[in-house]
Amino acid sequence: MGATRILGLGRNRDVLAQLKALAPDRIEVLALGDAPIAAWMQRHTEELGVDVLIDCSARSAAAANTAEALAGLKRGAIAVNIGALTEPLAIQPIRFMTARLQFCGSNWFTTGEGQSMAEMAQVGMLDLTKLATRAYPLAKINEALAEVQTRPGGFVNIVVHPDH
Repeated sequence: MGATRILGLGRNRDVLAQLKALAPDRIEVLALGDAPIAAWMQRHTEELGVDVLIDCSARSAAAANTAEALAGLKRGAIAVNIGALTEPLAIQPIRFMTARLQFCGSNWFTTGEGQSMAEMAQVGMLDLTKLATRAYPLAKINEALAEVQTRPGGFVNIVVHPDH
């Protein structure tokens, strides 16, 4: 979608390897704890910082990781939180003001945006073949919920089909 470089970070090394494999020349990955986040972001952007941060932190994630990633933002950047981070997040309002930074929340996507993604997939602009869908009938919803609890990673989509 126009990104010349993608930086991905997370705790699951297997998922990070899958992400890197999508475009090895454009994607860099960092396992949390392997290096300071903001310094790593700066190093991979010629010390400029990132234009966009999409934070998908789970409920159990440490707010400190998000705060450190915010320190890796470029002037004029936007940070979007689509995760379920439940810890309070301290930000530096003076930095947000002077660097014209934005922080906003999003609940993934609207119905219209979902339709646009489906249309892009239909015409081949969006490749969804790397995603694994695991479908469960309504009668096995507890099994689906148990699998969600195992946190299988960003390439797995767990779906409950009420009609099956």
